[in-house]
Amino acid sequence: MEITKGLVGFLVEGNLDKMPQEVVYRGKELVLNIIGTTLVGSVHRPSDVVIDYVRQLGGNPQATVLGKKNFKTSAASAALANAVSAHALEYDDNTFDVMIGHPSCSIVPALLALGEELGSSGRDILEAYILGFETGIKLAKGFQVEVKKGFLNSAYLKGWHTTGTLGMIMSAAACAKLAKLSSEKTAKTFGIVGSMAGAVRANMHTETNPLHTGNAAMWGVLAASLAKRGVDSTSTMFDDIYGYCDVRVGNENIQKKAVEVALESDTYSMLNPGMGVKYYPTATAQHAAMENTMDIVKKHDIKPDQVESIECGTTNVGPDIGRIKEPKTAREGQYSMPYCIAISVVDREIGIKQFYDERVFDPVVRSLMAKVKTYVHPDLMTLDAHYVGENYITIRLKDGSEFKGHTVRNKGYTEAGGKIIGTHPHEELLDKFRECAGYVLPKDKIERSIELVDRLEAVPHIGELIELLLV
Repeated sequence: MEITKGLVGFLVEGNLDKMPQEVVYRGKELVLNIIGTTLVGSVHRPSDVVIDYVRQLGGNPQATVLGKKNFKTSAASAALANAVSAHALEYDDNTFDVMIGHPSCSIVPALLALGEELGSSGRDILEAYILGFETGIKLAKGFQVEVKKGFLNSAYLKGWHTTGTLGMIMSAAACAKLAKLSSEKTAKTFGIVGSMAGAVRANMHTETNPLHTGNAAMWGVLAASLAKRGVDSTSTMFDDIYGYCDVRVGNENIQKKAVEVALESDTYSMLNPGMGVKYYPTATAQHAAMENTMDIVKKHDIKPDQVESIECGTTNVGPDIGRIKEPKTAREGQYSMPYCIAISVVDREIGIKQFYDERVFDPVVRSLMAKVKTYVHPDLMTLDAHYVGENYITIRLKDGSEFKGHTVRNKGYTEAGGKIIGTHPHEELLDKFRECAGYVLPKDKIERSIELVDRLEAVPHIGELIELLLV
């Protein structure tokens, strides 16, 4: 089969009316979550730097930079700024269904920016978001490498940061759908964006990481807009020699049958195996270990000065993602398993306030970090990325006592079958949105935003929602 042709057909023919209501409902939850992380991210680095730069560039006032007062710029620049904000705090969402990345922080900002320029409805935005995401996941099926309990993404394993590389494909797909492009021009959109999709994992622990999402959102807008205007490109980007797939892992290594099966399936990956919403502003590999640590510490009332050592055994992906041993910035702390475990013991909670640069140098935290050992647990060595956070924690105290815990999945993520972990998942998501939006918006705008996203498919013009997101 031709992968490009199959993906184009799925995208162009897709329709919100054909989707299960559970998928539509989940899509609205995830859009709301990204709006929240964008708002809080807009007042943190590196977003403030990027927003200042975009302001200096100027531009035709087509779309709004969220969380700011009357700041409009070009749709592409607004997508860039808002997508950097969406991922600035590592607080967005995540999927491990062969992507291993953060899709919505690129897709949603691109759609809001382009949608504002085009005068799109809320229904159009929601439809394009879900289909753009699903298109990217179906492509990602071709990159799967089988392991003991599932699959890993071969491009990710080679060092590509799929949040940026696959996120850009998703963003472009969503924008092509929103712009109502023909099959021919949708294929050209993929052809254009395929040449721009570059992001490497070496920068994951730096402030360049959210630039990957900003670049993905910006080029999603640009690729669809340029294809609409007739810019030429290959029409078979995902099949060509030296194309998107070939350059990443080689066309001979792409699982075409898996893509074909995914295209024929009526399963929505957004629902099953599902998308995870982050409740801690760190790389996902640390989440379950932090929850495990906090459970042990609270249950046995363990104080930092009682600890002799902490061991964290996790998957083969975990220590790699959380490999920073001595973080010097909050951003590095988000990718440091020793820091995340140490701060879990000291503060017994993890939130935004745990990730400021000065907190990383707290002497009590630094002392405890030195006592944390991470390793690949022999029972978890060949798990797929869906289990990236599974871990065994052992805390030994100076008096010789020892406490252990095992956590498979963390709050906000999904178990087998797509069931979301948490006491009240929807209410917890709303609480997170209120926390994030509260950094820049008054309470009345926060509640009205929640109400509007809840009925997004009935909103005639996305500008109605955008107006509520201004300071």
